[in-house]
Amino acid sequence: MAKKKAVLVVSKEWVNSGVNVLVNRGRASRSTTAGHLLIAWLAGVDAHGVWLENVSTGELTEDGSDVSLRVLVPWNFVLCMGELEDEEKKVPMGYIEQSPGKK
Repeated sequence: MAKKKAVLVVSKEWVNSGVNVLVNRGRASRSTTAGHLLIAWLAGVDAHGVWLENVSTGELTEDGSDVSLRVLVPWNFVLCMGELEDEEKKVPMGYIEQSPGKK
């Protein structure tokens, strides 16, 4: 099975609550809305939320060297989620409206 990338819009408040050390290299979210965009490898989903893998941060080591983590984004902080199955294909922004029966 091919690896998939998750595209998540999560609560900006969640990112700025200290989680930014894990998912935003220690920086506060610069989003001008209530959401913050995360793109990472999808490890899976369960009743608790979305698991992301290979999330890099240098904020956890004394010398600033990167470590790779699995991170759980709890469902109550996920505003929207998408999956990129094929990185070679162009993915349009937003929603595409289709007529019933058309693909």
